[in-house]
Amino acid sequence: MMSKIAVLLAASLTTSLTLTGCETTRQDMGAVIGGVTGGLLGSQIGSGRGRTLAILGGVAAGALVGRELGRYLDEREQRQLAEATHNTVRTGSSSTWSNPQTGASGSTRVVDSRSATEFVQVPVLKERVETVPPLELIGEDYAATSPVNVRGGPGTDYKRVGSLRRGEVIMVQGRVKGSDWHMISQGGVATGFVHGNFLAPATSTQMAAGKVDARPGGAVETASIQAESTCRTIEQVVVLSDGTERTDTVTACQTPNGWEYQQT
Repeated sequence: MMSKIAVLLAASLTTSLTLTGCETTRQDMGAVIGGVTGGLLGSQIGSGRGRTLAILGGVAAGALVGRELGRYLDEREQRQLAEATHNTVRTGSSSTWSNPQTGASGSTRVVDSRSATEFVQVPVLKERVETVPPLELIGEDYAATSPVNVRGGPGTDYKRVGSLRRGEVIMVQGRVKGSDWHMISQGGVATGFVHGNFLAPATSTQMAAGKVDARPGGAVETASIQAESTCRTIEQVVVLSDGTERTDTVTACQTPNGWEYQQT
């Protein structure tokens, strides 16, 4: 079992580095940014081989930057590489970046992609979620495009269990297979279903406005949900100012609450 790092979205990278409580070298900064880049804060490291990041709130999250690449890049370049990697993970499209101040540049691309269906354990708010149908995992923040009802299941024949106001940002855990209904969550707990016509990926402006994501009150039970997820292996290529090329790979898999990264 790979060791895991549970990473919560929080303050800025500067704050995160300050909380290390010591002067950070470029090599060490690579490891730090690997855990907190893109505004990620807090970690719990277990034993075992490798490191894994459970990224919560995928839109704002950065990706893992390994120690080997981190030692050659400055803070800005590490952030750029992390953002490019996460974009490639989410979209499947290649990304590039460059730092005109140093002449360093890089690219990210998918070198392997695979999908699998398995049962995942998801906490659900018992009083609101009536059914847990098979899902295609998404694990990203979306915003309501207009006021919309939240249903206890994937259809208007299910009871109304809540509502979203226009612009409200929520986590979409997945799309119900064979339909355009989406299961949403708050604080990692599934709270109901919203039709895709009323949802769109959250913009940076909407994310900056804040998102209430406290765990909801009420009885919570764990449901076993059949879910289809995608795993992608990303090749990170960095070209330094002297023309030296360095490479690394990161593997990421979808979860109901974001992408889970592993440095390979």
